[in-house]
Amino acid sequence: MTYTIGDSIDASDFNQLASEVNSVMGVGSGTFGYGVSTLSTVAPASTVRAGEWAAFRGNIDDAAVHQGTDVAAIASAVLPPASAFEIGDLIIAYDGDIGRHNLPALSDDVVTNRADIAGSQSFVTASVLSSKRQATWNVQLVHEFTATFASADSARHFFNAGGEIRIRASRSGGASNAKNTDWTNLLSNAGTYTFDASVYFNPNANTALVQRNTAGGASAYAANDWTIFERRIDNIDGSAVRGSQGRVVRFRVEFNDDAAEGVDELVSGNIFNVVDHKSSTGRVVPAVPTYATITALTAGS
Repeated sequence: MTYTIGDSIDASDFNQLASEVNSVMGVGSGTFGYGVSTLSTVAPASTVRAGEWAAFRGNIDDAAVHQGTDVAAIASAVLPPASAFEIGDLIIAYDGDIGRHNLPALSDDVVTNRADIAGSQSFVTASVLSSKRQATWNVQLVHEFTATFASADSARHFFNAGGEIRIRASRSGGASNAKNTDWTNLLSNAGTYTFDASVYFNPNANTALVQRNTAGGASAYAANDWTIFERRIDNIDGSAVRGSQGRVVRFRVEFNDDAAEGVDELVSGNIFNVVDHKSSTGRVVPAVPTYATITALTAGS
């Protein structure tokens, strides 16, 4: 980059800045890319027009708000006001230390903070999918379901922008006995399992089941567990899909009733397995997956 403090900004400087911001706001690759908007580059030695500067500023602003960065002070750089990029303005390279905006610092921070998301920029949708069992059971219950994205890139963008798939379970009602109490406590203590970018981009195995989470019972019922597995169905890694780690994620949630204390009691009452998801809903709005149950808890033993 030829960016030098006090000089005019060349087309090549603008293109490099735009490319850096595009890696986050555009299609990107791997852990880069929200899939929202892409800045146009300009021909060498040509004039960068006001609209192109305005689009650059808008993308920086959107990224900063999404990431939860103070748009008035990104690191030592000050976000230029929209009026700074009006028709006829001369854009000068400045250093944030002298009280003016520092465009390279702005774009660098957008890249550095790309995995962050502000609380105000996301929304949790409860019960996008659930399965319920009321009949008594022991041995095992299974809930299998898929989260399907429109494309390999769509999956990357959802997780890169802070999206999460959350799984939780509960038991209530039924007979008053030690095993039911233990299952109630086991599932309550397990809380919510979160499948986010850190898991999505680390599949460990392509199409094989991978154990992601387990929670066990207590005392005599320590052998009981609630365990979550997942595997990817298609589009695993590779340049053709820009580092995607799967367009479809299939989950298998097991309720294993392995503990027998004297006469092995049946588990009764209501068992729920529930899927929620968190999605980016503010300045950055990627597409969300669709969910479908493959095996319901009612199919358990």
